[in-house]
Order: sequence, then structure tokens, then C-alpha cells
Amino acid sequence: MQNEGKNSFGYTVVLGENRFEQFQILLDGDVKSTFYPGEQRAPSGASVMGPSPAEDAEGMYWLVDGRPETREPDPDSGILSEANAPAIEALVGFPGDKYRITMHMRGKWRTVVWEKLPDPPVPYPPGEYFIVGAWSKRGPEKMTLEDADSGLHTIEVCPLDPEKSFFYLVRNRDAHQIFYPDEPFSEPGESDIMGPDEDNDDSCWNLAGAAGSVFRIQFRRKWEDGEDKRVISASIVGHRTREEEKARRQAEKEVRAEERRAREEREAEELEAMSRR
Repeated sequence: MQNEGKNSFGYTVVLGENRFEQFQILLDGDVKSTFYPGEQRAPSGASVMGPSPAEDAEGMYWLVDGRPETREPDPDSGILSEANAPAIEALVGFPGDKYRITMHMRGKWRTVVWEKLPDPPVPYPPGEYFIVGAWSKRGPEKMTLEDADSGLHTIEVCPLDPEKSFFYLVRNRDAHQIFYPDEPFSEPGESDIMGPDEDNDDSCWNLAGAAGSVFRIQFRRKWEDGEDKRVISASIVGHRTREEEKARRQAEKEVRAEERRAREEREAEELEAMSRR
């Protein structure tokens, strides 16, 4: 966040394709000093807690929300009354719209607020999508962005057990952004795509094929004419033996472990550089 003077700090967030963003605030980039709201999916102006260890703040985020249908003040329903229609309209946004978040600090008194900026929409970073399948012990497998213009993500998977061929999708490894079918255990493309939500209520897609079938799963997501269009499909493109698939999974596991080590080293270097400033 940028120092704006008079004990105020600001940051501009760009809405992504979900039309909402959740956040917490770290003091000096330290997860042991986390500021967080006193309620889940907190609106602008909600009470500020902390700084506390990250485990105390688990699940508690502020929510910059551009969707008009998901407002407070009711903490259970998250719906605003008609009397708050002007407030709703002022914050409605679409992918690429900017919101300025400001944290004001006056001794022990703190507040976090935001407003939508009048700037024109800007390009926003595309989300990463992961498949979470029963065959991978619920571990996420990253999909490949094949075509950014059409929002096409793909992955090839090979369930070895027909009884464990169901899956759902998650965006940015975030358990609050799950995509799943409207009809539980339907095949991809047979029912509407629900989400992003934080609970799919065990609703998953199912892949119909023999053990060892290799499926190519395609997920397209793109905003067109103000509408969030999503399409998912799956087709059989080959077959692997149990030994071939186990070897492939082990190789991918080693690659992910190396990527994780590199990421952790990079983040540690960034935090060290920040602490020197």
C-alpha cells in the first residue's frame, strides 16, 4: 500500500473476472501481523481487528464486490435493502474497473474503506484454473491457458479407477472460488456451471470412461457483452496403463515440488528486501 500521509495508506485493486476481490492487510508484509475485519466478507467501513497472527484471521476478509445482488447489512443473507440502492449503484463494477482501498490509522482507531474510481476499465490479469479430482486425492492440478483471447484452459487427466472419476474446478487455488455443475455428477457440458462459490456441497462433474482413459478437459471463460460466459467439455483422447500413469504423476509431483521451492525462495527474498527499506 502507498503512504498517503496523515497515517493513511492506499492501494488500487482492479476487479477480475469474478467481479469481486477479497483481501487482508499485513503490517510490514508479515503474516504474524495481519489486519482483518470482524466478520466474513466484510463491506467497506467494517471494524478492523489485529494486527494478529494469520491463524487468528483465517477466513476473515474484506470483500470488494462489484455485483449488485450481494450486499450487506444482513450478515446472513448479505443483501441490502432497497433504501440502500444508491450505495449499491455506486459500487457496481465489471472486470477491469478500479477500486481505491484506504486504511486510516489514528492511534488504536483504524478503518478500512474503498470507493470505485471513475477511470475507464483496464486490462486485468486472467485467473489460473485448477482441477480437483478424486483421482489425485483432492490435490489441485493446474490447467494450461491455451488461448487468452477466448479464455480457453485445458488439461489432460487419467483416472485409474472409474469410481474416482469426479472433479470440480477452483480458481487461483482459492477455496472461495469453486466451480461445479448444477446437477451433481453430471458429465461436463450436461448442466449449467455454478460458482464461483466457497462451497460446492459435494457437487462434481463425472468422467464416463474405462479405467485408464485419458480425458482432455476444456474450460472456457470469457466476458462478452457484459455477460460471464462459461463452457466446459471433456473428450477421451487416449489410454494409459496404470504404470504409465503412476510414472507421469510422480514426474509432475517432482516438478511441482521444485516450483514450490523456487516460489518460497523468491517470496523470502522479497520480504527480506522489503524489511531493508
